[in-house]
Amino acid sequence: MNEVDENTIDVLNLRSIILDVARHGYAELFILKKTYSKFAEKSREVFFANLDGEVVDLYRDILIQSVEKLTEDSIIIDFFDEKPCEEYISVINQDDHGSIPILVSVIDKILGREQNCNSFTVFNDKTLNQLHSYAVKFNTASNGEVIYFRKYGSGYKIDKTIATLVFNNGKFDKVKGDVFKCDRGVDGIFYQNSEKLWMIVFNDLNFEDIFSFYEIYLEQSRIAFDTLSESGVVQIEPNLFNEIQDKNRYLKKIALLNKKNFFNSLDIQSFKTTRDKVKSLNFDVSEDSIIITSKEALKDFLDVCENKILQDLNDDQRHYRVSKKEQV
Repeated sequence: MNEVDENTIDVLNLRSIILDVARHGYAELFILKKTYSKFAEKSREVFFANLDGEVVDLYRDILIQSVEKLTEDSIIIDFFDEKPCEEYISVINQDDHGSIPILVSVIDKILGREQNCNSFTVFNDKTLNQLHSYAVKFNTASNGEVIYFRKYGSGYKIDKTIATLVFNNGKFDKVKGDVFKCDRGVDGIFYQNSEKLWMIVFNDLNFEDIFSFYEIYLEQSRIAFDTLSESGVVQIEPNLFNEIQDKNRYLKKIALLNKKNFFNSLDIQSFKTTRDKVKSLNFDVSEDSIIITSKEALKDFLDVCENKILQDLNDDQRHYRVSKKEQV
């Protein structure tokens, strides 16, 4: 697990700046609708609506409540590392921001909304068609822009944690309507000033869905499979990729390992030692290659790559998977 360098992100300072923007910034709502385009810049239609009155207060409160989770005790880790528990907060830094094409496209549209977004004149069931997520932008002249993102839940049950908004004269201005629902969750917060940008992620799964990370993980996994097959160090069943290409948990593991260039320097002897000690592992190791013939073998191979197989301190014949503490 890679913690973000404390010199790179001052958590309390970032918290203070975002809170200031949340409390004093001008607010707008953006609706993100999915399209069927394969091009990142066309895969989301972005519409905006003006906000006023108690709706602005509602969204300010939601953002403030989420940002206050950032404390001096917060452990900030790289988003492209596995998040071990909810207490850890993921960050996408400026260098990695550009590798997420739909995120880049959506933010560009929101920040340049006069040229890139249409506004609503009516809001009805047709408007809600293909609605996938929404964003609320707060802007101040002195401290830059803050945008928070939330996946839209069409199946929300109306209760005390969820508000519905009234659309009136081209703007949302009242709570307790019957058109657009919002809960108090925040999946990610984007912050940008004249010097830096940050993306703070609170809900990894929703965030990945909002910005179609599946396609990113699929492409990176395909590259990794090609790299491994061509290296000769790993023998992979030719049809195995077809079996896992709709399994996000496999694709994500492979993609993140590939991002770290892990597959470029596999130590066969290390895998052979682990395989000899843990007889239940489903992959095999010959003198010169690792042999993977099934999804189960691939899962075990990835667990070893991620150092998830640990030896019991009291019994060197017993081993455990780190993630679920299950004996293997």
